[in-house]
Amino acid sequence: MPDFINPELAARVIAAVSAVRQLLPKIVASAGYVARRQVPEYRVNEHGWPSISTSRFVHSSEGPVDVMSLLTNKGSEGKPRLDASEIPELQEVIDFVLADSDLCARISGTGMTPDDAGFARSLKTLDAIRIVATIAERVCATASPVEMVYREHERALLAQALPVDVVVPIALTQLDIDEPLHLGDDVWIETLDVPTQRARAVDLNSSVNAYLVSAATHAVVLRNREVDNSDGPLVRQIRFDDDKPFTSEIEEVFQALDIATERQHGYVQVALRPRGWAYSWLSDLPPIENATMASRLPPALVEHGWNRAPKTINAERCFRTAEVFPRMRSTNARGKLAARRLRQSSLRSLADDALLDACIGIEALLGEEHDELVHRMGLRAATALVGRMDATFAYDVLKKVYNHRSKIVHGTEPKNSTITLKGEAWSAWAVAVLLLRLLLQSHLGEDEPWTVTDLDQRLFKSLNTLPRSEE
Repeated sequence: MPDFINPELAARVIAAVSAVRQLLPKIVASAGYVARRQVPEYRVNEHGWPSISTSRFVHSSEGPVDVMSLLTNKGSEGKPRLDASEIPELQEVIDFVLADSDLCARISGTGMTPDDAGFARSLKTLDAIRIVATIAERVCATASPVEMVYREHERALLAQALPVDVVVPIALTQLDIDEPLHLGDDVWIETLDVPTQRARAVDLNSSVNAYLVSAATHAVVLRNREVDNSDGPLVRQIRFDDDKPFTSEIEEVFQALDIATERQHGYVQVALRPRGWAYSWLSDLPPIENATMASRLPPALVEHGWNRAPKTINAERCFRTAEVFPRMRSTNARGKLAARRLRQSSLRSLADDALLDACIGIEALLGEEHDELVHRMGLRAATALVGRMDATFAYDVLKKVYNHRSKIVHGTEPKNSTITLKGEAWSAWAVAVLLLRLLLQSHLGEDEPWTVTDLDQRLFKSLNTLPRSEE
C-alpha cells in the first residue's frame, strides 16, 4: 500500500473498520438504545440570519450511530455493545498502536501519560479505537471507499504539515455577491454554503454565543495555506488556538473591507477547511475544524445583533475591496499604520479611544517627524480630499477633530462630545473615523499612493498657478 504513510497501520485499520461495519446492523437492531450523533439542521431566523447550533446535552433519535460509544460505553450487561476483545481485527489495531511508542504519542497528542500504567494504557486504547470508529462512521454516512477515508484520516494523524483553507465568517454582515471574489494573494470572499454552515456550528454551551457565530452569510477565505502537524493533531490544535498564526493576514482583509465598503466589520470564528485530510467528521458534512474563537467584533455591530434585519452591502462596494486590498498591502508603512488604526478604532468600546486611534491614523498619513502642526495637516487634508470634499470644509473638519483630541489628552473632553459641521452636531469620534477613512480612500485610490511630500508639492503647484499681483 504505497500511498499510505504507515502501510501496516493502514492494513489493520481497514480490516477493523470492515469488521465493525458488519456487526453494526445486528447490534443496532437488537439494542434497546443506541447513542446517535446530533447533526445540526440549517435554519434561518425571522430576520434572515442563519441560525444553527448544536448541543452535547441533546440526544438524537435519528442521527448517525455513535460508533465510539458502542465500542467504549458499557451497556446494561456491564460491557461495551461491541467489545474490542471480541473483534480480533480491532484488537490487532489496539495491540499495534500500543506496541509503537512513537505512533502512540502522535495519536495521543502530547505524549504525556498518567503515572498509573493501567490508566495510561486504557487512554491509549481509547485513542486506537477512536481511529476505527471515526472512519467507520464516515464510511457509513457517505458510502465512500474505506481506503479513501482512511487515507484522509491518516494524513491528519501522521503528516508533518497539512494544507488548509482558513475560513473566517464575516459576522452580522450580508454581501450582495454570489460568486467568489478574489482580492489577491489567494485571498477570497466566498458565500458560505449550507453544508459548511451546518459543519461550523458551535455548541450552545460554548464560551461564545452560538447564534452570533452562525449569523454570517459570507466568509473571508485564505486559500492554500499550511499548518504544522509535526507533533500530532492535539498539539496542532492547541498551538493554533494559542498562536493564532493567520491573525495579521485576516486583519488586513477586514481593514480593506472597512475602507472600501465604508462599514465596520468583524468576526468571532476562525475555522479550518482541510484540503485532502480530516481529523474528524460529522455524518456526511464537510470536515470543518472550529480552530479558534476570537473577539474581533465592533461593539456597534454587536448592538444590531442577529435579532435585527441585516443591512446588505451592495456589489459595487464589495468589488471595490478587490481594488483596495492589494494597494493597501503594497503601500508604505504610514499607509499601513493608518489602515490598522482605522480598524482598531472600530473595535473600541470607548469613544475617546476610537477618536485617538483615528487621530494616530490621520497623523500617519498627513504628519511628519517634528511636524505635527494642525494647520499644515489641515492643508494636506484639504489637498488630499480635492474632489471628495470642499477644501475649506476639509480643513475645518480636521482642525475641529484635533481640538477634541487635545481636550482628551489634557483630560478636559466631556463625554459624548460632538462637533458642529454646517449647523449640525455630530459625534466627534465618528467624524474622526470618517475623516480617516476618506483619507485612506484617497491614499489608496491612486496607482501610486501619495505621500506627505506629494501633498505639499500639489499644494505649492496650485499656489504657483494663482495670478500674480501687479507691482
